[in-house]
Amino acid sequence: MTEAELKKMTVKQLRALASEKTDLTGMSGMKKEELVVALVEKLGIKKEVKKAGTEAPKDKQATKKEIKRLKQKRNELFQANTKNRKQLRNIRRRVRKLKKNLRKVS
Repeated sequence: MTEAELKKMTVKQLRALASEKTDLTGMSGMKKEELVVALVEKLGIKKEVKKAGTEAPKDKQATKKEIKRLKQKRNELFQANTKNRKQLRNIRRRVRKLKKNLRKVS
């Protein structure tokens, strides 16, 4: 069982699993996130590491500055008439991802 599978389960299912497989106490007062963390620790499941840039930004202003910086870099590459399509594609993807994360926060 992985952490992702635990996160997909309902609170009822998590509580049933915790009562069957562990000796956790206070399950009825725990929220889903707390149950998942407790089960991961008790069952010895490896925690999943998130990839960089996948979580929602915490600071809107910093994210907007990063988007602006990336757009300037993109414009500089266009003006220099570079044929570095890979770098341009990476910049476009990064800007798109940052904008998507900004909309999630709003």
